[in-house]
Amino acid sequence: EDVLVSAEAGSATESARTPQATNAITRDEIAGRAKVSLAEIGNREAGLYWQRTSPTMGAIFIRGLTGAKVNLFIDGVRFSNAAARGGVNTFLNLLDPSLIESAEVTRGPSSAQYGSDAMGGSVQLFSKAPVFANEGSVFTGRASLSAGSADKSGGADATVSWSSPTFSLVAAGTGRTVSDIRTGDGIDSHHAVTRFFGIPSSSVQGDRLPDTSFEQYGGSVRAAWSATPNVRFFGTYLHGQIDGSKRYDQLLGGDGNLIADVRNLKTDIATVRYEHLNPGFADLLSVSYSWNTQYEERVNQGGNGNPTAAINHEPERTATNAFQLRLQKAFRSHTFSAGGDYSFEEVTGVSVAENAITGATTLRRGQVPDGAQYRGGGIYVQVSFDPTPKVHLVGALRFSVARYESFAAKAPVVNGQPLWPDDQLKASAVTFRLGGTYELAEGFRAIKIGWADPSSPLSFLK
Repeated sequence: EDVLVSAEAGSATESARTPQATNAITRDEIAGRAKVSLAEIGNREAGLYWQRTSPTMGAIFIRGLTGAKVNLFIDGVRFSNAAARGGVNTFLNLLDPSLIESAEVTRGPSSAQYGSDAMGGSVQLFSKAPVFANEGSVFTGRASLSAGSADKSGGADATVSWSSPTFSLVAAGTGRTVSDIRTGDGIDSHHAVTRFFGIPSSSVQGDRLPDTSFEQYGGSVRAAWSATPNVRFFGTYLHGQIDGSKRYDQLLGGDGNLIADVRNLKTDIATVRYEHLNPGFADLLSVSYSWNTQYEERVNQGGNGNPTAAINHEPERTATNAFQLRLQKAFRSHTFSAGGDYSFEEVTGVSVAENAITGATTLRRGQVPDGAQYRGGGIYVQVSFDPTPKVHLVGALRFSVARYESFAAKAPVVNGQPLWPDDQLKASAVTFRLGGTYELAEGFRAIKIGWADPSSPLSFLK
């Protein structure tokens, strides 16, 4: 049986029984597809579309949606944040494929389980998990090398683990270097000279795309401690970094700009989780705290190749503190789950415009005001019911709240005025989801599903 853990928010469910369409991607499939970037795991998956906007930026599209409409989780905690853009996720590919053990992609609205930014679906990633030994101490290790000719890439990764009956530790490291990409027949149909002047790209460059090289490295450490037979603690730290990233699609490969860098692209994630089996009032109690930061500095000189255009520096760091709680109880043919989550996020970064001639800088407003804060969370309940071996029913209900706020007091003063005013937005919504499957014959099921669109709580879609 193929068992899923994300289609019904933490409940292990046979894939054939769940009404929500979900892709389960194994370690072997990740290794075979994701040669350079994690987004490649969506390649050759039914219902998914993989896009690589630039050498280091990519996304998984689910039913035409991505970015802020498809959220991302790593080991059960949110990696997406409220400042996510509507386009591709800048930070998805920071999670190196060699650090990911498996993935599940839920296709279709999942807001009742995972929040309002799961209107297209949800991507769930699982890193290498610590496993307890039955007896004694067990040490294992693994290393691999990779190379590719299309981009002259080379990489290496290694994993070591140590475990005992009460403690387990897994550490992994990875690094790769990627050179300029070679195109098919040496032609780039999106090249600036082709788009603007109708000249083949081969007339001005060779068969490789300039400014498409980069370096990537990262690592992870996960530990588990069984304090008692029913109480366990888990800790995780993960780091990913990419150096030398450039937006080729905004350079010769598209807009013809002179500078389009994504500098210091990196992420750090730390998680602590407490799990208690049979605490007396439930089968499982899980409480977790997570902290993650995502940093980038975008440096752009627009004007379609104008050497006198301003060079804009836009650093942005999003720091997130999040809490999650989940209870689960099974009785007879029912499984009941309830939980909540809350996150506090702050975006920092002072944007400046550099004069390309004199080098003088002036303050400017970035895409997100410096010091802007996001708060969001929700509570949910979920019930699954199996009245007969052929029937599976599930329903989920969630109440979500969100708040955005920026402060004029934190804005730089230019010409006697702050660059941005005080601003805030509050929102809340109730979303629900109902679904069921019925086994008409072995291997053949009928599915019925409905949900409330979080952008319009009164609408009901089937």
